[in-house]
Amino acid sequence: MKINDKILFGLIIGIVFPSLFIFFAGLIWFYSGQTESNIPAFLLFGAILGLLIDIKYLNRLIKKRYTLPIWFVIAIYGFYHIAILGFFMGIPVVNSVLGMLAGFYYGKKIINQKPSVVEQKLLIKQVYIYSGIIMGMMCILSGSIALLDDSTGENLRFIFGNIITITKPIIWAIVLVGGTLLILFNQYITKKVLTKTLKSDKNL
Repeated sequence: MKINDKILFGLIIGIVFPSLFIFFAGLIWFYSGQTESNIPAFLLFGAILGLLIDIKYLNRLIKKRYTLPIWFVIAIYGFYHIAILGFFMGIPVVNSVLGMLAGFYYGKKIINQKPSVVEQKLLIKQVYIYSGIIMGMMCILSGSIALLDDSTGENLRFIFGNIITITKPIIWAIVLVGGTLLILFNQYITKKVLTKTLKSDKNL
């Protein structure tokens, strides 16, 4: 199935600004008295601001999607990592899926910019290394929360039942081994999708 990257990346970028402004509006509401009747107005105002930015800049960003500054790409990638980590209550397993997105984006970027063979090999290596680094940061954040939270043991007992006795060393082992496996899988899936995207272009 051919993926329309213009629509895909348009949605990915377009969601960011309304989401951020809704979040900031929620923070302002929280620190300004927390009157429940006002929260819909705050959130709506944030959403409208985000949509106005989309209206003004989104089409331009979509057209320049493969020449965007690296800091902008990393910022969006980091935004989705944090959003997914928060949505899944600090468990970073689903964050690995973002490696597929990174691989697809940079595969398309290479196809469009046509770097030299040497530059292409270097870029592929950099992409899956940096993807792994960001995944590692998410695992460190998640692991730190798990180790500091007194309810982690109880939550793991709920998942594993009486199969194993949950102790602090067991939690450390889950954090270290699980985190390492997630980082390696994230690097693998990033490189796999990137190279597959390149190969699919050559077969057209």
